Amino acid sequence: MILVNLIALSSKAIILLRPNSYEVNGTKILVDILYKRAKPITSWDVYLLFNQVPEVDMKADLEKWAGQLEEDGIKYAGHISCSCKTAYHMAHEKKILDVDHEFNQSLHKALNILLEPI
Repeated sequence: MILVNLIALSSKAIILLRPNSYEVNGTKILVDILYKRAKPITSWDVYLLFNQVPEVDMKADLEKWAGQLEEDGIKYAGHISCSCKTAYHMAHEKKILDVDHEFNQSLHKALNILLEPI
């Protein structure tokens, strides 16, 4: 419940979800309850960031789901790939901070969205 309150009170939000139809449908319900019913549309600044996207071609799926959520006013911020190598390095506290690393580029993009003036 704390997370729901924080999202409802924020001026910007990035909704992080896994790339599957259950998460997308659940997010549509959450958005309907939190934003369409409880918060005026004028303060709408919500972004979608898919996390743990498998290393297979899911471009069509991601575009379809992003389009479904865009109908609700959620902007697509991109995705973070699920990399076994990155997960292994994180688990063993190895360096993953190279600027060109895909994980860091995705996080950088998300931070830039949050830091942009409204």
